[in-house]
Amino acid sequence: MFFYFSVLKTEAATVKIKPFHNLFCGLKNRKNGQNMSQKYLTAGEFASLCGVKKDTVFYYDEMGLLKPFLVDERGYRYYVWSQFFTFCIITALKEIRMPLSEIKDYLDKEHSVEHFYSTLQEKKKELAREKKRIDHLYRLVRNTIRKLEYAQNIVPGQMEILELPEEYFLVADLSVSDGTPNDIFEEYRNYLLKLTGSDFHEELLGGAIITQEDFEDDIFLCKYHYFKIPHQLKKTGFAKPSGTYAVEYHTGPEKNIPDTYRRMKQQIKALGFRIAGNAYEEDIINHVLEQDPEKYLTKLSVQIEKVKSEAPGKVEERNFPS
Repeated sequence: MFFYFSVLKTEAATVKIKPFHNLFCGLKNRKNGQNMSQKYLTAGEFASLCGVKKDTVFYYDEMGLLKPFLVDERGYRYYVWSQFFTFCIITALKEIRMPLSEIKDYLDKEHSVEHFYSTLQEKKKELAREKKRIDHLYRLVRNTIRKLEYAQNIVPGQMEILELPEEYFLVADLSVSDGTPNDIFEEYRNYLLKLTGSDFHEELLGGAIITQEDFEDDIFLCKYHYFKIPHQLKKTGFAKPSGTYAVEYHTGPEKNIPDTYRRMKQQIKALGFRIAGNAYEEDIINHVLEQDPEKYLTKLSVQIEKVKSEAPGKVEERNFPS
């Protein structure tokens, strides 16, 4: 006697399938009086065997994906046990995200081991692309969570002198040519197209750059927008150099950031440093995450270097005309 035990994930719960012979319905063939219990299953029994709702079996029938073995004069559907294995193939292909329409095409053809192998190879490539996309989304979420957790321990309004590592950015130049709105829009659109569907950027929030020249002239206008990218993609991006930086976390509206910059410049000079590179604004909390501008948090980093003082009594060498 044939027994079939299996544990299947159903649409409602995980159920243990009873021995197959217990599922037969004991139908009678009214025409010849033969016992049909060893041949046919009702739609409900077949659905129970497969671990799904009866509606799923009906839907597969309507799609032409898994037709009943027999439909009687009253319209009742009947299945045979061998169709369970066809259902298993459908389920397996669904698990690897093959659309039902493609599964139907596969089953309608004269499938073979070679056909099944080539189908799986194509699906493997699709899954690899999907895995890459999901891995990227995971890194985006993970890095953003880390940044928000780090932000909880930040004390704003205190400038520090730190040694920072090299970083790489994908940059949009918002200072293009004559700076018309159309030029800026086109540059930013192309920039976003690079990001869309790519795995370049590593965080959900980006930042902006103020050039050294503008910063020294108290022009705190962000001419460049950026997203961080992995080091392995450094050839495609802009490098923020490693080195010494004055770092402060600004809390509050963006319009007040210039006041923080002016105070930082005074402190930098008082500590015996001078501006040596660009200023970088990294969004930690902005309008995307918080409606209240007073709760915005921005990391400000300005590259600096120590001012070299001349040794006492040393006379600067000069070339004089003879």
